[in-house]
Amino acid sequence: MSLGLSSDSLKISVAIKFNCEGVSALRLILFCSSINDKIFCCKTEDLLDLFSFANELPDTLVIVSLRAPYEMGYGGYAWYDINLDSENNKFSDLDQARKSLQKITETIDYIKTKYTTNPDNTFLLGFSQGAILSYALSFNFPNKIQHVIALSGYLNTELMPEENTQKINTDYYISHGTVDQVIPVDWARKASPFLDSKELKNEYSEYPVGHGVAPQNFYSFKKWIENRL
Repeated sequence: MSLGLSSDSLKISVAIKFNCEGVSALRLILFCSSINDKIFCCKTEDLLDLFSFANELPDTLVIVSLRAPYEMGYGGYAWYDINLDSENNKFSDLDQARKSLQKITETIDYIKTKYTTNPDNTFLLGFSQGAILSYALSFNFPNKIQHVIALSGYLNTELMPEENTQKINTDYYISHGTVDQVIPVDWARKASPFLDSKELKNEYSEYPVGHGVAPQNFYSFKKWIENRL
């Protein structure tokens, strides 16, 4: 079953898909990307968004796609603004990013309660800005989610808490395109050593694509998800 709902209190739109009535011990997976992100790099150029492959995932998952709250124009949405200074240096609106982070967290709690999903086996899959916020959420709200899939993003230390008093048990799947012109691959490569320094399990891979996800990348993280159900 699939349905769309809008939560005025959270100011984000939510689409939900599940085919698992009567199945016990449901797991939750949330997709976070900017609306109209076209992320799949196919030979046919038939590009898909994050929610398009929901049918490929196991029926024991409650699959939730979150639409970012800030309008960009031309039908696009973002989790936060990225601005340019007088020297054309990019900088992120961290206040907006933190507000989005809070909204995502509240949505996770809402969905967990509504669908009675397993609180100890929640996945958060993010692309680009969604990946950046997925990293941040796992540190700012320890163990709110157990598994992060970070696609074509990077770990922004400005969104990290000053210290963590609670042990984090989250593991991470990370992938990036080697010719990404939006987020340089060198930025993505810093995540794995950072996580290693925190003794957090992580798996990093690269694919010969730009700011997108190759089909073999999809099958790789699909298997990673299935191994954790």
